Amino acid sequence: MPKFTFAAISLDDLKSFIHLHEGFIGNYEWNQTDSIVLTEHEQQRVTEVSTVVETLHATSLPTNSL
Repeated sequence: MPKFTFAAISLDDLKSFIHLHEGFIGNYEWNQTDSIVLTEHEQQRVTEVSTVVETLHATSLPTNSL
């Protein structure tokens, strides 16, 4: 398995080993909410991950695809 660093990873690198399959989710209480409360630490992690994803997305799209 290849070894990646956040500074050098691209969306194409991730696509090479991530395979998503859409499926049905049952009708459970945990998926019937409009919002959840996050701790400060959880919110910080979400922000960090979002920043990485946005950066990967911005650097891997050709400019004419927007």
